[in-house]
Amino acid sequence: MSSFVKRRGAVSIKGTRASLHSGQAILSSGNPSLDHVFGGGFPIGSVIAVEEDKYANYSRVLTKYFLAEGLVNNHSIFTASLEEDPVQLMKKLPTPVEDTEQDKPQKTQTPEEMRIAFRYNNLSVVDLEQKPSTQIGHFFDLSKQIEESELSKHDITYWDGSQVPSEPSKTFTNPCYQTLLSAIHTKSREPQFDPANTDVKDKNLLRICLNSVGSPLWYDQNFPQDLIRFLTILKAIVRNTLSCCLVTLPTHLFQHLPTPSHLYERLVDQTDFCIRLESFAGSDRETNPAFKEYHGLLDIGKISALNSLAAFVPETRDLAFKLRRRKFVIEKLHLPPELGEERDERGGGVKVATMSCSGGGGGGMGKNYGNYLATSKQYDAKHRHVTDRESSEQWKIFRSDGNYRIMHVDHNEYLFASDWKTYSGVTITCTPGFPERMRNRTSGKSNGWMASIIRFAMSNTGVACL
Repeated sequence: MSSFVKRRGAVSIKGTRASLHSGQAILSSGNPSLDHVFGGGFPIGSVIAVEEDKYANYSRVLTKYFLAEGLVNNHSIFTASLEEDPVQLMKKLPTPVEDTEQDKPQKTQTPEEMRIAFRYNNLSVVDLEQKPSTQIGHFFDLSKQIEESELSKHDITYWDGSQVPSEPSKTFTNPCYQTLLSAIHTKSREPQFDPANTDVKDKNLLRICLNSVGSPLWYDQNFPQDLIRFLTILKAIVRNTLSCCLVTLPTHLFQHLPTPSHLYERLVDQTDFCIRLESFAGSDRETNPAFKEYHGLLDIGKISALNSLAAFVPETRDLAFKLRRRKFVIEKLHLPPELGEERDERGGGVKVATMSCSGGGGGGMGKNYGNYLATSKQYDAKHRHVTDRESSEQWKIFRSDGNYRIMHVDHNEYLFASDWKTYSGVTITCTPGFPERMRNRTSGKSNGWMASIIRFAMSNTGVACL
């Protein structure tokens, strides 16, 4: 009798495909832009953490995308939340649309024609939106909600914490964690979610969506230990089943807790992918003309190498998002070197933002300090650049909205700073969104080094400095 066994082909699940990077099965998050940023999709058996924005408006949109994609592909759904009723959340899911509708060109406002550089009017507009070449997900219309009758056709499990015992368990001080894990474990042990199951008809994917885990409703005496232990066990369950978990974490609230300093790092370690959402709502950036086209920044916190030698490397990490009426778009962060025209409040007219400033020629600097700058910095009066002779890096200063901004010449990227710097009554504003490569260059420099560049540039643009 021959010992030859015919190799059986891998059973594919609807809504999944093989990754072009690692070859393993991946699924869609429901948003093609987000899938493209992470290499086309997320592997089966992974835990995706989304750090909520301040008001959780945009993280909730990603949650709806994740759940809606599962319904379109007839995946089993497990949704849990203590913040809101999970049943009501499912009723607010968007409806899918045809791909041809999304491909239609959208009407954009045509900018004012250029008079001097008129040849640039014929150039095509650069599309910064992240779009995959081959996608597995669907497009959804956020302006239209799914019909309630459609939900009854799918396998959906809800958990709202209503049946949580009052006594703590042996593993957790807060019994909500134990009850939720037991419900997830019971659901994931069904035969259709077993990777060893070779029955094509029964095989399916389980999408687990946990909203606002770690919010004040989850607080207890041993909150840090319970949360880390919960994510550790959750990761083990997801990794050994045909499932994928999306969990949102309000990490901006953790800084107010008397918790260990490494709580955030330990939480990220228990996830496979981490997405940070920073909304401009309620901040100074909301009115900043540099960010007028965006609603917030998207930062890639972590990308793990699951069943592969190396993790996927995205094209760029400088990403921003904006929420339109019908869809959530992720684009490359593009900040113009000039912020356009500046409104003259006194005369009511419009003047172009320039580097010039009324006043003296910068004679307010001390003699010794001026000699130091003359030996370490070089000013280009024609291009208004400041060159640091030690690092050979050039910085440009220009005025906009009454403030002065510092920009790196070679990369067209603004100087990063967490606060505003004021010198002699003139405010230097530094635009956020500074990329890692430039942040590393300036992280080792002292504040005096950075201040010397700013002061030297201001002194040569007619601004009196100390």
